[in-house]
Amino acid sequence: MRGWRASVGAWAGGIHDFARALAAAASAGAARGTEPGVGAFRNVEEIFQRARQLSAPQRDGLVRRFLLKACKARAVQCLLDRNSALLRRVRADTRLMLQQCGYGAWEVRRHLLQFTLSVHMRHLRQRLFVWRS
Repeated sequence: MRGWRASVGAWAGGIHDFARALAAAASAGAARGTEPGVGAFRNVEEIFQRARQLSAPQRDGLVRRFLLKACKARAVQCLLDRNSALLRRVRADTRLMLQQCGYGAWEVRRHLLQFTLSVHMRHLRQRLFVWRS
């Protein structure tokens, strides 16, 4: 697991947590007898393949709690560092991860709009907090 985790780089924590949640969801399904259990994932492609197999509500919950949370934290840090090139890369990576999870073009645009608004609101809150202190 460390090999693919190192290859992901900055997203390793968020994707690792996402993979653990997918495995837990699969184990819960296996305990109910509805789907086979999933052990360790060999690579990132297997993680996204498993995400595409989930029901839409289950996939949405995991994507919001793990993948988008990690991406938002990275994007806010880019805004605070005033690194617009890296921020564009974070947005592109977020788009790619959403597409890999099986979202269509319209859903990707909707998630990216919410993502952008959330990132900028977090950035403003952070700046106001620093300014008040």
